[in-house]
Amino acid sequence: PAVVADLDGDGRADIAAGDGISATQVLLNVCSGPRADLSVTIGESGDPVAEGAPLNYVVTLANFGPGDVSGATLNVQLPWMVNGDDLEFVSRFVPGLPGLATCTVHDSVASCPVPQLPPDSSANFTFGVETFYGSTVTFTAGVSSGFADPNPADNTATETTAIAASGRTLVVTNTNDSGPGSLRAANDISDFDEGDVDQIVFNIPGAG
Repeated sequence: PAVVADLDGDGRADIAAGDGISATQVLLNVCSGPRADLSVTIGESGDPVAEGAPLNYVVTLANFGPGDVSGATLNVQLPWMVNGDDLEFVSRFVPGLPGLATCTVHDSVASCPVPQLPPDSSANFTFGVETFYGSTVTFTAGVSSGFADPNPADNTATETTAIAASGRTLVVTNTNDSGPGSLRAANDISDFDEGDVDQIVFNIPGAG
C-alpha cells in the first residue's frame, strides 16, 4: 500500500509505496516550495485622528506553519491623492521607527525584509505616518515569499483611517523652493485642505 505523508520535513506531501515483497519506493515532492501559512494583520493607534496628529500602524506577520519561513518580504503602501494634474501625498512615512529600520522606501511604498519565522511565531512592524489633510488614509500591507501558502487570502490586509480636518500651525523652517519645511509645502498643505483655517508661521534659523 502507498503512504502519503511529509517524509522529509519540508511541509510537502511525499509518497512511499512498497512492492509487496521487500522493496519500498519513495517519491519526494519537489514540485513547489515548502508550505507555510502566513497571515498579515494591521492595528491602528486611533480612528479618527486629527490632521497632523501622530498615527501609527502595527503590522503583525504570523507564520502558522508547517514550514520555517525565511527570505520573505513585507510590502506596505500609503495612498496618493490626485490634486489637479499632480499626484499628492495624503500621508508619508515618519522615519526612525522600528518598522522602517531595514526597509527600502520609494515614494509611498516600503519593502521590508522579514526575519526568519519558525512555525507558530510572529513579528511586529511599527510604521509611523504623518498626515497632511482632512481625508482618508488607506494603509495596505502584504507579504510575499517563495513558500506555498495553503491560505493566501490572508497574505494581505488593509486598514482605513479617517483624518479629521482641523486648523493647525504650519511652520516654515527653511528657504528651499519646495520640500518639507518650505513655504511652498506649507501653502500646498493649507490650500489642499478644506474645511478649516491654518496658520503659517516662520522659524528659519539665522533669519532676522
